Formats: sequence, structure tokens, C-alpha cells
Amino acid sequence: MDGYLVVISTNSSLTNNPIDGQNYSLGDNIGDGTVIAKGGSTSFTATGLTALTTYYFFVFPVNSICTGGPLYYSATVLNGSATTVAGLPPCVAPSSQPGSLVFSSIGVNSIQGSFTATTADEYLVLASTAASLTDNPADGTAYNIGDILGNATVVQLSNAPTFIANGLTPNTQYYFYIFSLNSAACINGPAYYITSPLSGSETTNPLPPCTTPASQPTNFSFKTSNNAISGAFTPVVNVDDYMVVISTSATLSATPADNTDYAVGSSFGDGTIVSNSLANSFLADNLSPATTYYFFIFAANKNCSGGTKYLATSPLTGNAITTSIPISNYYFGNLHSHSDYSDGNQDNPGFRPADDYDYAKNSQCMDYLGVAEHNHFNSLNNPGNILSNYHLGIAQADSFTAANPNFLALYGMEWGVISNGGHVLVYGDGMNDLWGWESGSGGWGSSNNYDVFVPRSDYIGVNGLFKTVNDNLATNTFASLAHPSLADYNKIADTAAYSLVADNAITATAVETGPSTSSNTTYSNPGSSMSYLFITRPCLQKGTI
Repeated sequence: MDGYLVVISTNSSLTNNPIDGQNYSLGDNIGDGTVIAKGGSTSFTATGLTALTTYYFFVFPVNSICTGGPLYYSATVLNGSATTVAGLPPCVAPSSQPGSLVFSSIGVNSIQGSFTATTADEYLVLASTAASLTDNPADGTAYNIGDILGNATVVQLSNAPTFIANGLTPNTQYYFYIFSLNSAACINGPAYYITSPLSGSETTNPLPPCTTPASQPTNFSFKTSNNAISGAFTPVVNVDDYMVVISTSATLSATPADNTDYAVGSSFGDGTIVSNSLANSFLADNLSPATTYYFFIFAANKNCSGGTKYLATSPLTGNAITTSIPISNYYFGNLHSHSDYSDGNQDNPGFRPADDYDYAKNSQCMDYLGVAEHNHFNSLNNPGNILSNYHLGIAQADSFTAANPNFLALYGMEWGVISNGGHVLVYGDGMNDLWGWESGSGGWGSSNNYDVFVPRSDYIGVNGLFKTVNDNLATNTFASLAHPSLADYNKIADTAAYSLVADNAITATAVETGPSTSSNTTYSNPGSSMSYLFITRPCLQKGTI
């Protein structure tokens, strides 16, 4: 037995059992029942039910990794029933606001705050540079981080009596407004209490004076091709910029001048600037084959007052030679897929990543396959990923690539949620850690369901997803937007300003996708035609991709 099929019905017995050899999808009818779960998990959740109604559940064991399968056991079926409770009442606004707003950990670009809770389900925290609000929150509207509400920006919608506002301007006074609201165990919410919101103000710290870095970066490493060289290096503590210069000469005829910002692509001495950012990796392209290129990296500080300061002496140097092998770099594959470890392989329950890599390798025109499991446990119809399975997937990808040198098996995560978030595919060399936010005692067990904590729905914050990607650039970690919308990723494609942290992290985005659950194997089931191009364009315009 390698899985289960769960069927729900309002009748105490089914008029039909599942048929051997038939693959069922979620929502399919079996007699007078409906399929609500399938796969290896021993838990499920039924949603969209009617109040005060008794539902009957039937669990069929299934073997599907076999000839002639799937085969269902239906002789003595595990079954049970449960009755839904009465319908939920309408949401009613709380009768008071929270109190005692206190600010702490004031930074150059951030302010933390805390307050005393009241009898409310959640709190909406707004920040503005204005001493009064032009709009109040509207009942029935759930706001996301980064949303604009009148002359204010949403900092947080949560039940936590603490918050942190990031991405602020140095040496600027910010006014905060906190509204209580009710949204749990009721309908048509949230309902906001808009009278006299808790308010207060605090000023961010000014930028410190710019100082010359004390040392240059170290440890150059290169990867080369016919016309490109990628490089990485070890960054320096208390340095916020690196200027990378490429030249065909072993020496430079210029040194950087303080209080001057050099643009990427501009000439510098007898070289060209290929990167000027906090990133500790770079790519130099459009190069000549079989040519030696020399690189020079200068540490600098510019996120400060008084102008950019460079360490102009003894830059980190290194050289690499482009290959003479003709370019043939068109590769075909898929970055966005799942195995049975999350919610993939619905037509082949029990298929592990290794099974999927083998299927792709033996398919037409597949040079690689990326399996990006959901980074969290989804307790709805299809369980998401759990930490132990994620580590199994990493090992399977490494083993498969080692045994099949002409095929690349990638394993990573699809990070994020649809509501108040957006899905991002994350891959990288040595990407052995699952990034998440789920604490213990969930459906996965008593331990935390992650190796590295990254807060849910935080993409451009100081501890967010894109910053975490940047922290792992040395292992070629990159992010690709899965199926973006304007409201996703803290609105980097819409109202949010250009984000350097997002720019450094995001390598690609989908412009079309799907159909996600197709079982067609003849390459005759096309995806949605350029359906995400309207998201890609503003990202390109801002320089985010």
C-alpha cells in the first residue's frame, strides 16, 4: 500500500467504490461521494461544507506504483462521520483600541513597536509621515503588508502586539496608527474599530558618517564558459558595497575616487565596471572566447552620509580564462514541479523526486527537472512538505545527477503562500536547508518544520526571503517568481519602490504556465499564453528582474 483515497458523502454508504485502474482527481465523484484527499498522508481537511450537516468519510487504501494500477482495497473500508456546527455570525467590530504604544530598537531604516492588547482578534498597523490619516480601514477588506491606505502604508495585520516597520527613510519622523479588528469565528469580516486608533510617532536614526572600509574582500572563485565568467568572493563585515572591474590588462590605470558613484557598464581606467552593489557574486558576459580576463574588487561604504568612501589600495584581484568550446546553451526542462512529498504526482501517488527525475530524463527534450516542494505543510486537501522529506529530496537529486551526467536534477522549495504572499521558486548549490516559519506541534510532528526561520509573507524585509537568498549567493542560490500577481512579494511589481534586495535575489519569472495538473504526455497541451507578461514588464522596467 502506497497511499489513500478519501471520499466524503452526505449518505452513510457509498453507491459505488473506486474502480481499479482509474486515476481520480480531487473533486471527482465516486458514486454519491466526492474525492477530497489522495496521497500518502494520514490526515485531511474537508472545507466548503454546509453548517449543521452530518458528513460521512470513507478511506480506501491504494497501490499505484505497479502494473495495472491504481488498485483499491474496498472490502472493509475505514469510515466515520462528523457533523458541522452552526453557521458563523457576522463579524462585529471590537469596542476599544489597544493601548500603551512603546517604540524600541530604532534603526536607520526600521522602527519596532509594542502595545497592550485589547479584546480583539487582530490589529492593523499603519505607518505614515503625516500627523493625521486621510482614510480609515474599510470593513470587509483584509489588507496586506505594503498596501497603501490613504496617506499611510500597512506595516502589519496580525494578532501579535508587536511589529516592525522596515524600509523606512533615515532621519525621518513616522506616525503609527493601530486599529483593533475582529475576523475570527465570524463572516463578512474583518470588522474594524475606527474611532481614535492608538497612535504615536518615532524618528528613524540618521545615517552614520561614511568611513573607508578597513579591508578588501577575499577568496575569489570563478566559473567560465565560452563568453561569460561568473565570480564569487567572501564579503567583509561592515561593508555595504563592492565595485567589480573587469579588464584584459593585469593592472588597472585608475583607482576609485571618494564621493563618486560609478555606473555598471561604464569605463574605468582600462577596464569596465561589471557590478557595483552589496552582492558578493557577479556575472560578466559578452566576452571573447579563449581570453584571459582580470578582475579587481574594491570595498566601499555608501549607505551612510557624507559620500561614498572606497578602500582604493590592494583590491582583491583574480583572473579567469573563457573557454574555446562553442556555445550550445539552450536547455529544456521545468523549474516548477512537485513530487508526492508535497502536492505533486496526483496521477502517480507515491512518486518520489527520484522517480520524477527518471521520468523526465527518459522524456523527449528534457535536459533538467526542478522539483520545488512547498516549503510549508498545507493542512487542506493535499498535505505540503515536511522537513524530513525535504532532506530526502535533496539527497535524491544529488544522487541522480551524479549517476546521470547529461541530466541535471534540481531540488528546492516553492516558498510562500498565495494569500498575503506569492510563490517563489528557490534553488541553489548545496541548498540543503528548508526555509520556513511553522513552529512545532503541527501536522508534521512536534519539531519546527524548517531548518532556517524566514517569516511568512516577508519578502523584502531585513529577515525576509530575498535577503535570505542574498545571504546564500555564494552557493549560487537564486529565486524565480512562480506565478506572479501585482499584489505579490510585498508589491515589488506594483506600488513598491525599486528593491535592491529583490533585484539581487530574483533571476527569472514565469511569463506563462500550466496546465498544472495535466496528465498529457504528448506535448500537445499548451500553457496559458503569456498570461504573466503584464507582471514581468513592470518588474523589468524597475530593474527588479
